[in-house]
Amino acid sequence: MEIKIVKYDPNWVNAFEEEKKNVRGLFGSYAVVVEHVGSTAVPHQEAKPVIDMFIGVSPFEDIFVYRSLFHTGDYRYVPTDMTGRYMFAKYTNGVWTHNLHILPYNDQFYFRNEFLFRDYLREHPETNQKECLTVF
Repeated sequence: MEIKIVKYDPNWVNAFEEEKKNVRGLFGSYAVVVEHVGSTAVPHQEAKPVIDMFIGVSPFEDIFVYRSLFHTGDYRYVPTDMTGRYMFAKYTNGVWTHNLHILPYNDQFYFRNEFLFRDYLREHPETNQKECLTVF
């Protein structure tokens, strides 16, 4: 699969908010937080046009619980080597649109590198993501 980097699209914010509502509907009170991460979460940043989302859940359940929530063909489980999280890719009309990372919500949730990197880039808009990767 070829991944293309495109110019920032302000509609990514709306796409995140819409999917956040969908996720909250599926997860109910188990979804403590739903956050927009990755390049699409940084204004004016070029990115792959796929919205990355972190869903902090409590309690954190076995993968079979989350697979049962995503009963439609729009969501596909993506096995990864990442421990302590599950990832699902969402496809809309056959197009890959979202990555949903399901993680345990705890007091360390917001100390993940993905949040630190996102917040740094948001606070320093003059910094190019490519330049920043050499720092981190």
